[in-house]
Amino acid sequence: MQKIIPPIPKIEMERLVALSNFNIDPILDESFKDLLKLAAKIGGTEISLVNLIDSFTQWSVSAHGIELEQMTR
Repeated sequence: MQKIIPPIPKIEMERLVALSNFNIDPILDESFKDLLKLAAKIGGTEISLVNLIDSFTQWSVSAHGIELEQMTR
């Protein structure tokens, strides 16, 4: 199986710097709960996620329908 390499945006360095400047508060998870439930319903899916992605990892800030904290990019 061939490994899939995701495309890298032209502004990747600026995006990573902006991401590193975020102070993600655990309270955010609760503020997204209703929005994620609605997104799943509208999309006709069982799950929905809000993820932040750095160079190597995706972190789930909030999730509906799945317990997931992080995965590889």
